[in-house]
Formats: sequence, structure tokens, C-alpha cells
Amino acid sequence: MKTSNKIIAMMLAMTLIAPAFASAENSISVNLDTRGGQMRERMEERRADIDNAIKAKANIRANMGMGNVCERIVDADVKFEALTKMWGSNAAARATFKDERQANREAYWNGTIKDTRGDWDEKRQSGYDKMLAAADTDAEREAVAEFKADVEEAITAKRVAIDAWIAANKTARDSWESTHRTAIEAAYKDFATAIRTAITKAKDACADDNADTASIAAAFKADIDAARVELKADLKVAAEKDWITDKRSDLKEIMDDFHTAIKDAKAKLEASFDVKTEE
Repeated sequence: MKTSNKIIAMMLAMTLIAPAFASAENSISVNLDTRGGQMRERMEERRADIDNAIKAKANIRANMGMGNVCERIVDADVKFEALTKMWGSNAAARATFKDERQANREAYWNGTIKDTRGDWDEKRQSGYDKMLAAADTDAEREAVAEFKADVEEAITAKRVAIDAWIAANKTARDSWESTHRTAIEAAYKDFATAIRTAITKAKDACADDNADTASIAAAFKADIDAARVELKADLKVAAEKDWITDKRSDLKEIMDDFHTAIKDAKAKLEASFDVKTEE
């Protein structure tokens, strides 16, 4: 009996609560629909704002690239003239720097070669003295003297050839540097002339009341690009250093002749002593 009453009471409670759940569900559904609609509206507004911003940016670019091309060309003319002056001063400063650097290098290497040759002379003389001390007969002492004469002759010939090579190398480098600077200067002058011609051409076109700014901008860009390509090609030619390869082969020939002479002198000495000397 008590259990039956409890069941009846629960059923009555569910009957009373069910409408409340239904009302809450309906309320939630309505709120979700409302909020969903608001979010969709905001997203549409945001898309519209983005589209408008993109269009505005495109219009600005169009005005900068086309509508205002004539004003920009006038500005480019002024800036380019200032730039050419800067190029001239930078080129002069760079030339002075390179000349001073080369002079310092030559002074350093001349001093280094002189000091190194002096050290070599002392070491060779010490070697000759040891050879004479090891010689037991007049024939062996004569062989040592002949070996010394052959080595000294080879070293003297090598030093004369090296000094001549250094002088020729300096002459070739100085000649190339002069030609290089002239070519660089000519390349930039031609480039500047081409740029000025392009600017003048564009300014003349802009003077027309019915000027087509799009065509003017395209033609101006094409002229500038062509000038840049030509400058790049001219600078590449000016930078070529064919003389370096020739001088390296000359140096190799000098050293090969020296090593051959020393090898022959050693062979003669070994034959006289009948003992292998150290290579």
C-alpha cells in the first residue's frame, strides 16, 4: 500500500515537472536560434568589412601604380639624381681604399719574402757545413762544393724568376684594375643614361592631357628592367680576371724548373757519395 502511494506520488510529480522541462527546452532552442542568427549576421558583416578593405587596398595600389604614376616619376627623377651623386662618391672612396690595401699587401709580402729568404740562406749554409763535415775524401768534398754551386744557381734563378713574376703580376693587376674601373664607370654611366631616358620618356607621355597612365607605367617599368639587365651584363664582363689563370701557370712553370734542378743536383751528389740523401 505504501509502495503504491509512492508510485502514484512520483507519477504526479513527473506530470507537473514535464511541462517545465518542455518549456526550458523550448526556451533554450529559441535562444540558440537567436544567438545563431546574430552570429551569422556578425560574420556576414565581417566578411563585408574584409571585402571592402580588400577593394580599398586594391584601389590604393591602383592609384599608386597607375593614377599617380606621373607624380611618382617626377619623384624618381629627383631621387635618381641624388643616387648617382652617391654612386660617384662611393666609387671614389672604394678606389682609394683598394689602392691603399694593395700597397699595404705589397709592402707586407716584400718584407716577408726578404725575411724568409734570409732564413733559408742560413739553413742551407748549415746544411752545407754538415755535408762537408761528413765528407771524408777530397772527391766527396768536391762533390759537396759542386752540389752547393748547383743548388745556389737554381735558387738564384728561381728568385730572379719569382721577382720577375711578381713584377709582371703587379703590372697585369694594375692594368686590369684600371680597365676594370673604366668599364665599371662606363657601365654605370650607360645605366644612368638609360634611366634618365626612361624618365624623360615617361614625363613627356604624362604631359599629354589624355595620357594612359597604365601604359606609361608599363612602358616605364619595361625600360627600367631592360637597363638593369644591361647593367648586370656589363658588370659581369668587367669582373672577368683571365690574367690570373695565366699568371698561376707561369708560377707553376717556375717552381717545376726549380724542383727539377734540385733533383738533378741531389742525384749528382748521391752518385758521388754513393749514399741516398734525404729528399
